[in-house]
Amino acid sequence: MVGIALASRTLLLAELLGNTVFATATNSSEACEDTPGWTNGYTACNNYVPVDPDCHKDGVVCHFYKAHPSFCEKGMKDPWMNCCTCGGGSSFNGQRPTQPPAPKVKMPSVLDWLPGIHSMEKQMGKMKATMDQKLKPFEKGMHEVYAGLRQPDFNAPPELEGNPMTQVNLVVFFIILLVTIATSLGYLLEVECDRLSQPQARSPFWASAMLIASYVLLVPGLTQVIFSFNIVVNVLGHRIDVQPEKGHVACTETITGLVELLNRTGSRTGAVLIVLYAVVVPILKLLLLALGEAFRYSSARGCVMISRTCILVVQSISKWACPDMFAYILLVHLVRLLDNGSLILTAAKLDIGFSCFSVFCVCSTISSLGIRLPELPNSSARTPWCSPSMLRRVTTVLCVAFVILFGVGLFLPCMALRIDERQLYPPNGSVPYSAKPLVEAESSRATTDRGR
Repeated sequence: MVGIALASRTLLLAELLGNTVFATATNSSEACEDTPGWTNGYTACNNYVPVDPDCHKDGVVCHFYKAHPSFCEKGMKDPWMNCCTCGGGSSFNGQRPTQPPAPKVKMPSVLDWLPGIHSMEKQMGKMKATMDQKLKPFEKGMHEVYAGLRQPDFNAPPELEGNPMTQVNLVVFFIILLVTIATSLGYLLEVECDRLSQPQARSPFWASAMLIASYVLLVPGLTQVIFSFNIVVNVLGHRIDVQPEKGHVACTETITGLVELLNRTGSRTGAVLIVLYAVVVPILKLLLLALGEAFRYSSARGCVMISRTCILVVQSISKWACPDMFAYILLVHLVRLLDNGSLILTAAKLDIGFSCFSVFCVCSTISSLGIRLPELPNSSARTPWCSPSMLRRVTTVLCVAFVILFGVGLFLPCMALRIDERQLYPPNGSVPYSAKPLVEAESSRATTDRGR
């Protein structure tokens, strides 16, 4: 009876264990299925002889990893995500469960067995940390560079002040029209007077009319804007104004304002020359002309000589106001020539004041040369101060000297503009000192390109 009971219990236990194993196997098969149709893409497996049964035309299937589990961590196409043997697979119609990222496999290397290799790795780590520390300011500068490159005004042309060009062109048209009308009316009056009476040794009316019109234009020429220019250094994404008028959009000046600017920035010689040519010489010409006309009709020979001398001096210095006009032209041309397109952005224009002053220079010179000299009493008795041969020699020498000096002047620089690089860096500018080598390299490259 005891043996029968033990046998019954053994059979019952075996049956229970069998059912448990079957249930476990069933649950295991239901819990994990390989991704349907998955292969690792290693088609070269077909080249082996004999061909592995787990090798299909598209590569190796998951069954291969049951016999070779070491390949799970370094197989192609993530077998650890698709094969149950490797810890992947699914039980939801091919939808893979969330799995950890691919394990990092450290491949053995022959360097691992070299003596001192670990000490060298430590030294390399220290060197890398030192280099990273030294490059931090440079990285900061590059970060600021990229921030500047993303600014909406990057590479935008500089702004100018003053009058619009359409208004300047319109004023120039009316200036030319005024001078033309005044000179024409003077010429018509001269013709009419010559027809009604005998010609006299007086100044022609057209010259007087042109002279008056030119001096009327001198007033706006001294008080209106003559030019406006702006220079922007667009270095490494930072836009920095380097024009002398800080706090303004551009350097916009009248003649009087330019004199004050030159005097404030240490260019006193330039300020004195501008005052001399633009103010002193025109006033001196006007006084000498008034004195010459006052003594023109005098009966005394000495007074007539004074009149002739005054008029001759005016005719000699009448063009002395023109250097200022050429200086403004060359300055605007120099600023425009500095434009590099990437490193230096410039803009410059001449304004209404320059137009008025230029017309004054040209018209006052022409009208001064058109004034007649008064005749000296007993002029037939005069003796020349030098012989004709001596006059020819002096004229030849002066002509040769003029040609030589004019040729040399064409090839020598007549004006220069220097940009102080200290304005680019703190506290004046925003370019970090760590970017100074890049600035110098970019400046050198721009100079080389300009030379080509």
